[in-house]
Amino acid sequence: MRAKNIVIIEHESLSYRKKENYLISEFISRNFSVEYWDCSQYFFPGINFGETLSEDYCFYINTLDDLQNNLNRINIKETIFIVEVFYKWKNRDFFRLLKENGCYLIKIEMYATANVTSLTLCEELKRMSSKQIYNLFKSRVKNFIFKQYCKFCGIQYDVFITSGIYRNANYHINHPDWELYRRIKDTVPKYTRKY
Repeated sequence: MRAKNIVIIEHESLSYRKKENYLISEFISRNFSVEYWDCSQYFFPGINFGETLSEDYCFYINTLDDLQNNLNRINIKETIFIVEVFYKWKNRDFFRLLKENGCYLIKIEMYATANVTSLTLCEELKRMSSKQIYNLFKSRVKNFIFKQYCKFCGIQYDVFITSGIYRNANYHINHPDWELYRRIKDTVPKYTRKY
């Protein structure tokens, strides 16, 4: 797909870190049209993320009607949508609206982490309280129902990019903190231990 436009749909407000992670300035310098759709008030009404940038490419989505109105004003066929929204049951209407409008969806999981423990499910359950077990069961059931709903409605990402070890990813990338380390490692004085 050849796209001229990039729309970043985020559950958080725009910050310096997000602007850097999404390479927004670089895309703009290469003549892409970039928009950042801040959906923070839709997902977390009343939240204040503190450090928030206000740029002319920021749009605010507070309702599903706002989302549809923004989709109506752009050329969807020439746009890729980078979506950072929790992929879960309570957000099903949000994802369904994107897919019904024919959006090409990309998920970039920048901060995926590997599991540090290799406990079996039985070992994990032994360490949990009854409330934790109940919440785990409830979460697994909701995830299962959501996956079936997504299959039924044809909701899925067209491209999945991750810093994790998931086999179903289309592309693997480095964790942003690793990239930052690579950029600054030669500028930081080396620590030497004195005995």
